[in-house]
Amino acid sequence: MKTKQPAVPAELRAFIDQGHTTFHCGDGDWDLRIEDREDSDFKDDLPPKSIMIAENGSGDCLFLKTSAGGKTDSKVFVYWHEENRSEPFAKSIKALIAASAENEKQAAKQSQSAPPAGSSKSLDKMEQEFFSADAGHACRPGAISKPQSSGSRRYRCCEERWPAAMYRP
Repeated sequence: MKTKQPAVPAELRAFIDQGHTTFHCGDGDWDLRIEDREDSDFKDDLPPKSIMIAENGSGDCLFLKTSAGGKTDSKVFVYWHEENRSEPFAKSIKALIAASAENEKQAAKQSQSAPPAGSSKSLDKMEQEFFSADAGHACRPGAISKPQSSGSRRYRCCEERWPAAMYRP
């Protein structure tokens, strides 16, 4: 039987109240899931009186520790299931939220600058741009390399590096 929703630090409560459901971290996204240790899937893995706050969908979770007096610490820990160990993850909930916001901004910038999905540019056109005289050939950046014969995609400088079978006819 589930107990009542555990008390969480004010910063985390504000994050949830703003409609956030995920921490965006450098190692991937962590979906919010606030549960007492006893109610979580990690009850055998987390310290007593801890609160699970998020999981990554791969068997790992973020959690907070609670003191004997019942005060929840804002330092965030991670439990890595494959290694069966815990370690500090963020110095505070506030730092985790700030890092998440920054990662979310960076991801938004990258998606805005990325070409639209399903670009109609052909492989031949992309290769032509990549191997243009201005850009040089991939084996020798800045060098002007020409195909061995017209219509060939094999370059003299590559012959020793990769067998001819790796090139399209």
